[in-house]
Amino acid sequence: MFFASGPFPLAAGQTERFSMALVFAEKDFNDPRNIQNSSLARKKETVQQIYNADYQFARPPNKSNLKVIPGDGQVTLFWDDIAEQSYDPFLGEYDFEGYMIYRSTEPNFEENLNITDAYGNTIYQKPLAQFDLRNGIRGLHPVTVNGVQFNLGNDTGLRHSYIDRDVINGRTYYYALVPYDRGFVEMDEDSNFVTDTNGQVRGISPSTTSSIIKNDVAGNISIDVNTGVATPRAPAAGYIAPEVEIQEENLTGTGTIGVDVLSPTAVISDKEYSLTFENDSIWQTEINPVAIFTTPGEDEPLFSEPLEEGKIQIPFIDGFAINIEGPTEITVNEESIKYNGEGGNYIPIIEPASSNSSFSSRFIPLPADFEIHFTSDMADTSMRVAFGMQEIPTPFYIENTTSGERVRFSIIEDLEGKRNGEYNHGELIVIIMGTEPGKEPEFAGGNWRASWSIRLLEPDPILQPGVDPVAPSPGSSLEFEIHKPFQNSDEFSFKMLGGEFSSEKAKDSLEDIFVVPNPYVASSNFEPQNTYRSGRGERRIYFMNLPPKCTIRIYTISGELVQTLEHNESIDNGQEPWDLTTKDGMNLAFGVYLFHVEAEGVGSHTGRFAVIK
Repeated sequence: MFFASGPFPLAAGQTERFSMALVFAEKDFNDPRNIQNSSLARKKETVQQIYNADYQFARPPNKSNLKVIPGDGQVTLFWDDIAEQSYDPFLGEYDFEGYMIYRSTEPNFEENLNITDAYGNTIYQKPLAQFDLRNGIRGLHPVTVNGVQFNLGNDTGLRHSYIDRDVINGRTYYYALVPYDRGFVEMDEDSNFVTDTNGQVRGISPSTTSSIIKNDVAGNISIDVNTGVATPRAPAAGYIAPEVEIQEENLTGTGTIGVDVLSPTAVISDKEYSLTFENDSIWQTEINPVAIFTTPGEDEPLFSEPLEEGKIQIPFIDGFAINIEGPTEITVNEESIKYNGEGGNYIPIIEPASSNSSFSSRFIPLPADFEIHFTSDMADTSMRVAFGMQEIPTPFYIENTTSGERVRFSIIEDLEGKRNGEYNHGELIVIIMGTEPGKEPEFAGGNWRASWSIRLLEPDPILQPGVDPVAPSPGSSLEFEIHKPFQNSDEFSFKMLGGEFSSEKAKDSLEDIFVVPNPYVASSNFEPQNTYRSGRGERRIYFMNLPPKCTIRIYTISGELVQTLEHNESIDNGQEPWDLTTKDGMNLAFGVYLFHVEAEGVGSHTGRFAVIK
């Protein structure tokens, strides 16, 4: 390549700087009269904009460190949060938005390039999974790239692990973790999008980090920090997978806590862990309490962060991650409302007391479950909390089933013709508390709070004509539950049991040893791609469900030894590949072959496989 410019004077010691751009286009214009719409012209325009901006670019997020762990019928990915601390000096802000995961069966990820722009160029890949911040920034970014808009996600919330279960044992997969930012949209003083003369929104489309897997002509693979390669595999015969042994599960919160084993070999056997919460609100109503993860003997917690929108993931620790998911708001669990015993046919309506204007300013969504017990005699008396109300004896009492205590309540006589100082089904029942836990509610000074309201309505004569109302019988009850955040008293303790090898189980599993693919045919998706010539790549079969240490001998039908393989792997790897070459370095001929697997202290197994055209 020759590059020339000038002439211009250049004195001794003088420095002149110049810029040069090499512009290439896969697809170019066919009509010379439409040069400005060509791929080459559009790229030239982009290069000119870069020069005009003095080479100042919007910076993509930093690369996270990705770990890829193969398993049985699955591949586990987990990563750190480095990308989330990315600062863009061009925009002057921390603009990280989310992660995308790509998977391919070839290292160039070309099979994922299936999203084209308005000119037919493939520019975006379809991700296997996507996780983004819950910040209201979601959907399609308004700034287009040749007519294509970047998908910012759906406010799923961030995760730091993913398990891909749509894989085949023995096949090689390539993964890339691609953090991306939220881009930039130019806004006017009224917060409206600024557009150019063509009506296109002005700004910067989201940037993504690069993901590089190098594959040289010899087939050697080198990966970047945010990429990985894995071949899922069956575990060794006799393998006992790691388990989670729950020691205590005392949860008032109605969320879920799940422990996912990400790296079986990293699990520390018999190590104990404890998960607790700090909910600093007076009535334990904080949706995002602090999750504290500890282990005995450690002064500092392994993890201590508040939930986000009721959820959080405790990232990779000792081979596992913990997913915590609680409610996003404190509401009545409609599915939990039910009568016990002969409850009759009155329809229970349970709502926040704030739905009644008289209680809206004093409403507290008490996170507890309740049960109304109906009796034959008067069992309790309602509380007077406002002028004009009465203390009314009631043939029921209300129990806080979370604490096991009775609760106070008020009755609003709001039915026409029934303001008689007695309780009638259909009148409003409101659960009442003090101003803080442990304090009795007081009418004087308004030292009381209201929580949930209950109303028992007769069957609707229009929807249920001819149905006579039947009141709940004495001895029956009405119960309902509340979606509750995790509380200070909640504790989830468990012990990890590491993976191990059982020779007795291995003996029973010898009959499960097999060859894949069987028969071996002219091509197979288990074979890696040929990187340096056209046609098929390396020939390969796998022996599956092997003990951790064993010897494999392959024979012809006539008993001639073809090849000997030594399998010596960890207990989570029960497969051994063979490139179908003999002990003399020759390619294996078509035909039927026998194999014999021998494992010391376990036993032996014999099988057969075929190689066909």
